[in-house]
Amino acid sequence: MLSRSAPRTGSRILLIGLLALVLAGTPLARKLWSAIGPEEHAGKVPVMINGKERLYWRLKKDAEQVLRVTGPGTLRMISRVPLSSRVKNKVYKIHWSLDDADSGVFEHKIRKAQSALRKTDSKKVSRGRSNEIEIPPGQHLIRVGLEESPTSVAYLRYHVRLMAPVSKARNVDVIPVDHGSGRMIQAGDAVVEYHPLPSGEEMHVEINGPTFLKVISRLDWNQTMTGTQKYTLRVYEDGLAKQSYILKGRPSNSSVYLDKPDTLPARGEVVYIEVPEGRHRYTFGFQEAGRELNLRFLAPPEALIEEVGTRN
Repeated sequence: MLSRSAPRTGSRILLIGLLALVLAGTPLARKLWSAIGPEEHAGKVPVMINGKERLYWRLKKDAEQVLRVTGPGTLRMISRVPLSSRVKNKVYKIHWSLDDADSGVFEHKIRKAQSALRKTDSKKVSRGRSNEIEIPPGQHLIRVGLEESPTSVAYLRYHVRLMAPVSKARNVDVIPVDHGSGRMIQAGDAVVEYHPLPSGEEMHVEINGPTFLKVISRLDWNQTMTGTQKYTLRVYEDGLAKQSYILKGRPSNSSVYLDKPDTLPARGEVVYIEVPEGRHRYTFGFQEAGRELNLRFLAPPEALIEEVGTRN
């Protein structure tokens, strides 16, 4: 233990050492968000929020911002617009696309913020609205545009958090709490159990965090399908919408059902769901008329709720 007369540099070294120990023991799911900026934008906008300066990027109507993001990870987008009595309670929409293929729209009502002002002229801006986009592995181009807005500009701020799932060798199967009859799929030399999710129905998984839940989905592929079939997997965390994944169903050349010879499973599409600290219930939904998904869930063994929910 340091004495009262120890030099201040020794205290700094001790604090740095303690901080290093804390960071070394931080779970992967607790990684911090990193702010990023777009490659194309209409200028920087410093905004004072509760007395703290935050840098936003101006997005003009009928223009776009372009970001280059490497995954797998999550991109968080915080949007605000200039606030006035004329636009209060009206709606603005932010459109985004990933690699000019997958796309979506975030719709927000303009609300008053407690304390949010443009630094340059002290003009009020609206309450910040946060949305997240899941980024698949590799480098991707994201385009963001402002549409159907009562304002001519919006201000956006971006953060990214790279996902670092645990080693594949450590993962074990997580069985849904409403588990019914499974479906055995042979992929190469491996035979694994998936859980069928018909359109319009739900499936639930309970798990302890902080951790990552790996979800593999395979569209039921029949002879009428050709090319690439897009589908949406919706995920809810404790009853609240968490993320909608736009995935691509493509025929597999190496996978077959062992008990359903009339159709084939599509290639596996993988997403990682970040699970915060504590016990959480995840609901998976699928709305594609006449179709069916096959889902498989994996996580580290220490993240499981009880032994009956695992399968080695």
